[in-house]
Amino acid sequence: GIGFVDAPVSGGVAGAEAGTIAIMASGPEPHPGRALGVLKAISPNVFRCGAQVGAGQTMKLVNNVLTGGLRLATLEVVALGAKMGLSLATMTDVINKGSGRNRMSKVTLQAMAEGKPVSSRFLMALMLKDINQALGLALACGAPMAITNVVRGLYQIGVNTLGERAQLDQTVGLIESMAATKITGAPDPARPQALAVGAPRVGYIGLGAMGRALARRLLLTHPLQVYDVNEAAVDALVAKGATAAPDLATLARMSDVIMVCVPTSAIVREVVFGEGGLAAGLAPGKIVVDQTTGDPTITRAIAADLAKRGVPLVDAPVS
Repeated sequence: GIGFVDAPVSGGVAGAEAGTIAIMASGPEPHPGRALGVLKAISPNVFRCGAQVGAGQTMKLVNNVLTGGLRLATLEVVALGAKMGLSLATMTDVINKGSGRNRMSKVTLQAMAEGKPVSSRFLMALMLKDINQALGLALACGAPMAITNVVRGLYQIGVNTLGERAQLDQTVGLIESMAATKITGAPDPARPQALAVGAPRVGYIGLGAMGRALARRLLLTHPLQVYDVNEAAVDALVAKGATAAPDLATLARMSDVIMVCVPTSAIVREVVFGEGGLAAGLAPGKIVVDQTTGDPTITRAIAADLAKRGVPLVDAPVS
């Protein structure tokens, strides 16, 4: 005759102390309803996860595994950026305005970028325990957890290497060691600024789905020349006020800023230096802006070849 409600929490010690922690409650009525007043005395963020006892625990495991994976994924890519010369401040700014933002980037990376101490007050071993529990549950119900198994292995390395009392925040040093780089020691230039080019004449090359969207946006403020092998895409932009360039060299001659948005960096090179490419119409003082999501090494080689002609290249992919 005794009611039972499972109501695990997420949000850390800081969330508990601030009264903002998430409480994931489940169980058959009327028990959760009777306990609601007590739970809301802890935090207003009480979520009903189901009528079956155990749904709250499942939700907690789902949340914690996602948190653990996002932490390592975020640090891994930031380590890559640091090795390629990006500052932590720049990466934090851009990630948090793009599609990759998450709590790790918004809270932990932000604090690191500002030189503030980071402390989750959570043991790495406890995260490993949660992941092991989730994998056991997945095995029992037949849910594949391929990515989580990799994450589990990395946390096991951390616990084995740093000890049972290692804090979750020490994953920063773990990833730095694996990548042979320093995330927090990356150079910190000025934050990204808008490209100041006065009132330039703009040309746009590459009218795929993303290129068309970006070109339409430019048309709101700039006269625009466009070029693409897809004549229908060109005609659609012309109908909105753009001018069709007869060839790449003409577009280069008639534009101050030449935007390129094509599938690969190899195609960028062909657009610039291939037969009938932009190079025939480029001159010192013009700027080529590469919006292609491509290979940084090829982009740097293209930039070096353009620099010999007195033409700078800016790479500016979007997210």
